[in-house]
Amino acid sequence: MSEDKKGPVAYSAILPLQDSVKADGATFTLTTEKFAVVQFDPPINKGILRIEIQNVEYVNQIGISPENLLFGETIKTPIARGLGRTVSYFFTGEIQQNGMVKNQEYSNAGDRITLELNMDTEPKSLTFFINNVEQKFFVVKIPDSVRLWVHFNGIGSFKILNFERVAAPLAKHEGSVALIWGDDWEEALKKKRCLIQ
Repeated sequence: MSEDKKGPVAYSAILPLQDSVKADGATFTLTTEKFAVVQFDPPINKGILRIEIQNVEYVNQIGISPENLLFGETIKTPIARGLGRTVSYFFTGEIQQNGMVKNQEYSNAGDRITLELNMDTEPKSLTFFINNVEQKFFVVKIPDSVRLWVHFNGIGSFKILNFERVAAPLAKHEGSVALIWGDDWEEALKKKRCLIQ
């Protein structure tokens, strides 16, 4: 159990396109047909955090990146900062870092996507939930300090439902497959080098 204070975490958005990404409370809307990545402070480096967003409309990806990796106005997609430097959950059901892994659950408008980051365990881990259903693949050996980001692909909107520190993880990892940060996931799965829980 984490010793850190439990409950809501105060967060702030890093808006790269402040003229076209509108923030209304916990709802963020891209009002032009551009690409944009919204990152969030604070960096996550201790405790167990659950961050839940609602895909209101046309959100493309959600993920994490190392704390020191910042996106700018010219970055159209997180991968543009370097394949392998971020973990992305695509709302079409894939996750990506070094290689794309399918068979996660597809996310539709209105669905809730949760990232559970366990920075207290060794190795540190990231687990995805769609509408409270734990997904098959999770990521281990994530960096010591990370930031959440959400990627727009054209006009769209998302809402932060929860950004909170919790006492214990909900992830069970029963029958799950652990993917190691930095590995070639497609190759690892072919060779069965991934950790099977």
